[in-house]
Amino acid sequence: MGVDHVCLIDRKKDFSEQLQAYLTQHACPYFDHVIDPFMDIYLPKLLPFVRRFGSYISCGVARQSPHARLEGFVSDELSIEEVFSTLLRKSIHFIGNNLGTSADLQEALDDLSAGRLTVELAEAFSHEDTLKNFVQSSLNSQGRFGKVIFRYPPAATQ
Repeated sequence: MGVDHVCLIDRKKDFSEQLQAYLTQHACPYFDHVIDPFMDIYLPKLLPFVRRFGSYISCGVARQSPHARLEGFVSDELSIEEVFSTLLRKSIHFIGNNLGTSADLQEALDDLSAGRLTVELAEAFSHEDTLKNFVQSSLNSQGRFGKVIFRYPPAATQ
């Protein structure tokens, strides 16, 4: 299972129109698989575009942080009942994955700083590389040993 395409969304443009244009451009009626960092933002908007028996993987909720700047972007288009009804009707596989707490991350960073933990890096991509190459290396590179990282441009971290 490889990644053929990555769909990037511009927050300033209409979400559904962008998805439909992307699918049309790539001659795809639906998405087969979705990997989504924030299910409360994208899940209700994406469900109509996920194929029957497709899969949807998410590891987070944007509204978990009181500091999140989400005005005008979080979707309340579908109720929780409608979301689950659609998942069931279309037999979409939903996978939730918890990446840990802030304390877990801090402990790992402390261990790394103290030299108690080493991280093998396979490749590092910067914002000048294509996201497709990063995803391809992260998910599909056979025989890869180590982490693949993506370095965001300075403006994206502010």
